[in-house]
Amino acid sequence: MKKYTVLNSLALLLLLTVNSFSDAVVNMEYKDNLSNTVNNNTNSFKGSDMRMDFYEGGDEVTAAMIFKGDKNEMINLDHKAKKYFVIDKQTLLGLATQMNAAMAELEKQMANMSPEEKAMMEKMMKGKMPSMNQEQKVEPVLKKAGTGEVSGYTCTKYEVYKGSEKVRELCITNWSNIEGGTEIKNSILSMTNFMDELSKTMSESSGFMANTADFEKNVFNEINKLNGFPVQTIDYTSGEVTGISTFKSSKKTNLEASVFNPPAGYKLEKFGM
Repeated sequence: MKKYTVLNSLALLLLLTVNSFSDAVVNMEYKDNLSNTVNNNTNSFKGSDMRMDFYEGGDEVTAAMIFKGDKNEMINLDHKAKKYFVIDKQTLLGLATQMNAAMAELEKQMANMSPEEKAMMEKMMKGKMPSMNQEQKVEPVLKKAGTGEVSGYTCTKYEVYKGSEKVRELCITNWSNIEGGTEIKNSILSMTNFMDELSKTMSESSGFMANTADFEKNVFNEINKLNGFPVQTIDYTSGEVTGISTFKSSKKTNLEASVFNPPAGYKLEKFGM
C-alpha cells in the first residue's frame, strides 16, 4: 500500500511538473535564396514576450531579436560586437522619415538616368527594397490554395496577394497540433497588437514605409483570424521566391525572464540609418 502511494505521488508530481510548463521554444529553418544560404533560428515564447536567435552557417548564435510585449518594443542584439539597440514606435517613425527622404532623393536621381542606368539600378535593388513608386494603400488578400504537409504536419495553404502580385504563401496548421501551441499563440497575439500600433504610428508619415507597415499589420491580423501556426512561409518578390521559413520542432518548457533581456555587459547604441 505504501509503495502504491509513493508511486502515485511521483506520478502526480510528474504530471503537475509537465503541466506547469508555461513557455515554449520553436526551431525553424530559413532558406535565403538571395544569398543562397540555409540558416537555423530558435524562437522562444514567454507570456507576451518573444525572442528569435539566428544561427548563420553553424551552431553559434550571431544575432537575436527580442520583442517585449509589455513595452511594445524590439531589442536587437549583436553578439559579435556585444551591443544592442532598441526599436519602439518613436524610433520607427524617425526611421520612416529618413527612409522616405532617402527614397525621394533616389527617385530624383533616377529621373536623370538613362533607361539602361535605370534598369541596372532596379536590378540591383530587386528583392532588397519595396517598390519605389508604391504610394497607394493596398489591403492584403488571402486566397485558400488547398492543403499540404510540412515537417509531418498537415496544413492548409493560403496565398497572400498585394494587389495582383503574390507576395507570400503560408501553410497553416492548428495550434493544438504542435507542442506549446497555446503558449506560442499568446506571444503571436501580442505581436499582432504591436503591428497594429506600429501601423498607426507609421501612418503619421508617408511613403512605402507607412504602406508596408500597414500591409504587414493587416497580414498579421489575417493570420490571427486563421487561428493556426504557419509551419511554412514562402516569400515572393516579382514572382520569384526570395526566402522559405520552415517549422522543424517545438517543445514546452520553462524559461528564465533574463532570456528576454540584453546580456550583462552589452552596450546600448542609438538606432538609425
